[in-house]
Amino acid sequence: MLSTKNNFTSQQESIIESEGDLKVEAVAGSGKTTTLLEYAKKREGEGFMLYLAFNRAIKEEILRKLRLNNQNDIPTLWVETAHSLAYRSLFKKKQSPLILDLSLSSIKNYFHLSDKDATNSYLLARHTKNFFDTFCQSTHKTISAFDYTEKLTPRKGLSFAQNNYAQIEKQVKWLFDKMSNTKIPITHDFYLKKYQLSNPKLSFDWILFDEGQDASPVMLDVFMNQEATKLIVGDEHQQIYAWRSAINSLSNTDFPKLNLQKSFRCPAAVTDYAKEVVAWKKHIFPNFSENDFEMIPRSVFQSKEGSQEENNHKKTHAVIARTHLGLIQTAIEWLFESKKVSSVAFEGNFEQYLQLDDGSSIAQLVNLNTKANRKKAFWHDWKQIEEIAAASQDRSLKRLVELVKKYGNELPSLLDRLQNRITEPHKADITFTTAHKGKGLEWDTVYLQNDFVSEKQILKAVQTKTGKPISEARQQAINEEINILYVALTRAREEVRKI
Repeated sequence: MLSTKNNFTSQQESIIESEGDLKVEAVAGSGKTTTLLEYAKKREGEGFMLYLAFNRAIKEEILRKLRLNNQNDIPTLWVETAHSLAYRSLFKKKQSPLILDLSLSSIKNYFHLSDKDATNSYLLARHTKNFFDTFCQSTHKTISAFDYTEKLTPRKGLSFAQNNYAQIEKQVKWLFDKMSNTKIPITHDFYLKKYQLSNPKLSFDWILFDEGQDASPVMLDVFMNQEATKLIVGDEHQQIYAWRSAINSLSNTDFPKLNLQKSFRCPAAVTDYAKEVVAWKKHIFPNFSENDFEMIPRSVFQSKEGSQEENNHKKTHAVIARTHLGLIQTAIEWLFESKKVSSVAFEGNFEQYLQLDDGSSIAQLVNLNTKANRKKAFWHDWKQIEEIAAASQDRSLKRLVELVKKYGNELPSLLDRLQNRITEPHKADITFTTAHKGKGLEWDTVYLQNDFVSEKQILKAVQTKTGKPISEARQQAINEEINILYVALTRAREEVRKI
């Protein structure tokens, strides 16, 4: 139930009563959605308001809260995602074939990349995909005006991209042109970019921008070019999509700032752990102060009514991992080896957990001896996978090699057995998810997979042979790894356990 005014904290009330443009820094579980809905309720009938949710799951959760509070009949409040807004605007009559993402195997097939030099073909496909994706996320108007190498580092293939820039750029232009003419399936990033290029004007008096720490530059550009009163809410320590060119819009706007520092989700044990993890940032940012981050734990209710509610509540549990394959391995171990659980749920589409960036599945890669699987996969044989995994920084390939070494040819059948044990979250013994897919969700107990960054790894990473500070790009990469761990552990309502 949405709180009445008397139940709001003073920080929440300040936001609800605010006037003009505003940005809000909100810790995990601080009731930002409830606060924004109360902000909208207060202005009901005064004009039209758009609530921009980060993704479809969060949009559905907002609509669910409105229904629970009999507020779904507010005609002046629209809840949308940036992508739903863009798609409906661009494709009012004719729908276009959609794909979730460009796969490396499709790029290989489009441009007839050779199997003879697997490493070169892999890097060409990888850079073509990254160039296309980052351009679509950028504010640039043309591909020629966009410098793909600007934020590349030696670790991210700067030298290869520079040496092959003309070919990579030509392939990106081909992809963009074919999608523009619907000759090939379009991606979600593509049509959002086309929406930004159309310079849309939205007829709203207020626009609420949720999860502002992970705003794509392209959507922030659309947002900032509107005449409406603007409110951005986010948490800089939950920025986990910088790898997709997302930026922290809170630091990129000069709006007045307010805070939401009390977590209604996390008890002291969890907030203490969260503050410990955030404090690791002092190792990468010399000016970072632990005192800059405040997270107030939720109160522990002692009333009899609260105790009865606690007894009636079915405890929920989740295993959260950094990588898909780390999650798969733990699910197999818990179901078939230690037998800790008998049924599981996976947040989102289970098939996505089995796919790599090249568009092939784990089962296909384990069985590359068949012609059909070789056609679907980027790779020609298993030796190529091991070579690229050893030579590249591809985390998923390295994890796949480890998984196959452990289970060998039994892996496909284990995956089939795993899929037969999957059920709906409310029926499962435990839910498996990554930090990215679990964002915005919560469970009583969270089990952390061992593939997250550690303070020891950070201290090792910042030690350079020359003694000079690490690059800004490296700083941001480590910062995001810390944020991913922070997001994962703050899904817990009661406790966090390490696997």
